[in-house]
Amino acid sequence: MISVLPAEILLDILQWLPFTTLASLSTLSKSWAAFMGANESSIYHGISKRYGYTPKGDSDAGAPPEGWKAWCG
Repeated sequence: MISVLPAEILLDILQWLPFTTLASLSTLSKSWAAFMGANESSIYHGISKRYGYTPKGDSDAGAPPEGWKAWCG
Protein backbone atom coordinates (compact mmCIF):
# COMPACT_ATOMS: atom_id res chain seq x y z
CA MET A 1 0.00 0.00 0.00
CA ILE A 2 2.77 2.43 0.80
CA SER A 3 3.97 2.48 -2.79
CA VAL A 4 0.47 2.61 -4.30
CA LEU A 5 -0.81 5.85 -2.75
CA PRO A 6 0.83 9.26 -3.16
CA ALA A 7 2.67 10.51 -0.07
CA GLU A 8 0.21 13.39 0.38
CA ILE A 9 -2.72 10.99 0.72
CA LEU A 10 -0.82 8.74 3.13
CA LEU A 11 0.08 11.75 5.27
CA ASP A 12 -3.55 12.85 5.38
CA ILE A 13 -4.71 9.37 6.39
CA LEU A 14 -2.02 9.00 9.06
CA GLN A 15 -3.06 12.25 10.73
CA TRP A 16 -6.40 10.63 11.62
CA LEU A 17 -5.02 7.47 13.22
CA PRO A 18 -4.67 6.94 16.97
CA PHE A 19 -1.18 7.35 18.44
CA THR A 20 -0.93 3.63 19.19
CA THR A 21 -1.52 2.79 15.54
CA LEU A 22 1.13 5.27 14.43
CA ALA A 23 3.62 3.66 16.78
CA SER A 24 2.82 0.23 15.33
CA LEU A 25 3.26 1.30 11.70
CA SER A 26 7.00 1.75 12.09
CA THR A 27 7.32 -1.91 13.02
CA LEU A 28 5.43 -3.27 9.98
CA SER A 29 8.26 -3.04 7.49
CA LYS A 30 11.39 -1.14 6.59
CA SER A 31 9.49 0.95 4.06
CA TRP A 32 6.90 2.02 6.66
CA ALA A 33 9.65 2.77 9.18
CA ALA A 34 11.46 4.91 6.60
CA PHE A 35 8.28 6.74 5.59
CA MET A 36 7.27 7.40 9.20
CA GLY A 37 10.76 8.61 10.07
CA ALA A 38 11.01 10.90 7.07
CA ASN A 39 7.56 12.42 7.64
CA GLU A 40 7.29 12.36 11.43
CA SER A 41 7.15 16.13 11.81
CA SER A 42 4.39 16.52 9.19
CA ILE A 43 2.31 13.72 10.67
CA TYR A 44 2.44 14.97 14.24
CA HIS A 45 2.02 18.61 13.20
CA GLY A 46 -1.20 17.63 11.44
CA ILE A 47 -2.37 15.78 14.56
CA SER A 48 -1.55 18.75 16.76
CA LYS A 49 -3.56 21.09 14.51
CA ARG A 50 -6.52 18.70 14.47
CA TYR A 51 -6.64 18.42 18.26
CA GLY A 52 -5.76 22.05 18.93
CA TYR A 53 -2.37 21.21 20.46
CA THR A 54 -0.53 23.92 18.58
CA PRO A 55 1.18 26.56 20.72
CA LYS A 56 -1.25 29.35 21.65
CA GLY A 57 -3.78 28.04 19.11
CA ASP A 58 -1.59 29.08 16.16
CA SER A 59 -1.83 26.25 13.64
CA ASP A 60 0.95 27.72 11.52
CA ALA A 61 3.42 28.25 14.36
CA GLY A 62 6.92 26.89 14.06
CA ALA A 63 7.65 23.53 15.59
CA PRO A 64 8.15 23.49 19.34
CA PRO A 65 11.78 22.96 20.41
CA GLU A 66 11.07 19.36 21.46
CA GLY A 67 9.38 18.56 18.12
CA TRP A 68 5.76 17.90 17.20
CA LYS A 69 5.80 14.25 18.27
CA ALA A 70 6.89 15.17 21.82
CA TRP A 71 4.46 18.09 21.86
CA CYS A 72 1.55 15.69 21.15
CA GLY A 73 2.88 13.39 23.70
